[in-house]
Amino acid sequence: MPSSSGGLAIQQFNYMATGPRQFATVQPGATAADNVLGAFTIPAGYFDGFSGKGLRITAFGTLAANTQVKTVKLIYNPATAVIGSTVGTGGTTILTTGALSAAVNTQWYFDAIIADLVGSNNQQGIGLLSWFTTTALAPSFIAMVAPATITADETAAINIALTGNAATATTDISMLYFNVVAL
Repeated sequence: MPSSSGGLAIQQFNYMATGPRQFATVQPGATAADNVLGAFTIPAGYFDGFSGKGLRITAFGTLAANTQVKTVKLIYNPATAVIGSTVGTGGTTILTTGALSAAVNTQWYFDAIIADLVGSNNQQGIGLLSWFTTTALAPSFIAMVAPATITADETAAINIALTGNAATATTDISMLYFNVVAL
């Protein structure tokens, strides 16, 4: 049975269209480190031998209206991904807000696709990120991120981690939703 180390997991991922959604306000467990807000583990062998499979990962949340530095990232294949703990080493950052310090209420949104390409241990990740301020009706920022080539071992379980790094106060970052869907 797949495990998510405190995050999301499903028993028969190959046969289900979606993993369980995480609807909860989650804040970093500590400051000044990439702390896991949402986690999912892809079962070993999900991509192995079948090019063309994929995943869609969506998440959104809020950032506090202060000038303290805040960063949110989506990391594919870190060594560990335990909610409330610092993310493990390694992995590929698919999306990041970068270090934000604007003094406005901000809502952030991540949407990423991980595609299994032809060949063993050969994936590609691409994503869209945006954030909105409470004073704007249109996105304050929206960007398509360049594709990232990934070589995660498809015969092993693969972790996905959504992290928040709040420099000063853990309440500066909140994740409200996290979901992984099989494509």
